[in-house]
Amino acid sequence: MYSNFDTFVKYISPDPSEAFTHLSINNDSDLLVVAQGEEFNEDIQSLLVKILSSIEIDLKNQASLLLLSKSDKVNISSLISQKGINKIISFGLPPKSLCLNIQIELYKIAKIGDLEVLFVHNLSDLSDNLQFKKELWNQLKSWKKT
Repeated sequence: MYSNFDTFVKYISPDPSEAFTHLSINNDSDLLVVAQGEEFNEDIQSLLVKILSSIEIDLKNQASLLLLSKSDKVNISSLISQKGINKIISFGLPPKSLCLNIQIELYKIAKIGDLEVLFVHNLSDLSDNLQFKKELWNQLKSWKKT
């Protein structure tokens, strides 16, 4: 299922409280994509590839991917600082899943220091809802490579 990400450096946390389904790190990326592992299949991966390609980002070569279950919590602060991540988009997982104690409106990019974060509906809901897609695109345009 994840064979497209075999070339990535895998990050395995020694801390069991930082459990996750799957993490693929691209050391050349400043973008971390967080999604629900339970829903991640070929169709969802294809949708994610299309979303990121709309802002000229290749999932395999220009983004890191973190798949979590709905019950997982991961403290991403060390991952952010170690890997130079300055943008996060979370599909269907709230800030508390990333140990962020913040209130963020869906489909609004928020700045936390040098970090930009965007929380949106899960990919399954996005695939079926044109309004969600429009709201996502309105935010992602600012991340488009120039």
